[in-house]
Amino acid sequence: MPYLVLGDIDTLLSVGIIKVSTESGVYYDEIRYYAESLGQLKIDLFLIIINPENKKFEIVIGEVKDISSLGLKEYSQLIGYCLSSYSGYGLLINVNGGASKNLTDLLALDEDLSIVRRLTQAGELIEHQFGVFKWNSKNSQAESLQLGRIYSLPAMIIELCDKIKTGT
Repeated sequence: MPYLVLGDIDTLLSVGIIKVSTESGVYYDEIRYYAESLGQLKIDLFLIIINPENKKFEIVIGEVKDISSLGLKEYSQLIGYCLSSYSGYGLLINVNGGASKNLTDLLALDEDLSIVRRLTQAGELIEHQFGVFKWNSKNSQAESLQLGRIYSLPAMIIELCDKIKTGT
């Protein structure tokens, strides 16, 4: 059964991953090797989902903003973090705000902008998926803005758990 571990907020990703996986009792060499490869990547929020049976794991990167509207600059930052960390999932979250008309139009008209497929130097295919959300501080819930590939946090978690359960 996979574990869902919420990572630190506003931290070096490498340090945060080692800290939360150790504190959760699911720290493996595979996680340490991954964390050590990340360098000085400082992110707002991350989630790590770990399957202790096969030692597979996935990282979800969260980029959190508190601005009137999210734009291409913030979306590009999230993409950069996900590509740099090999994270397959990225969430752009605006506290009590939405997305700009420009970003909304771009993602609504071209769904391909919310999924990136690439080959590593070793020839491994990596897929990165992105979603845009609003954090509603009145009810303490994440609300999908229906932009990007990821529309639902529960559906993303189920997909991630299935992925690390099979190891694919």
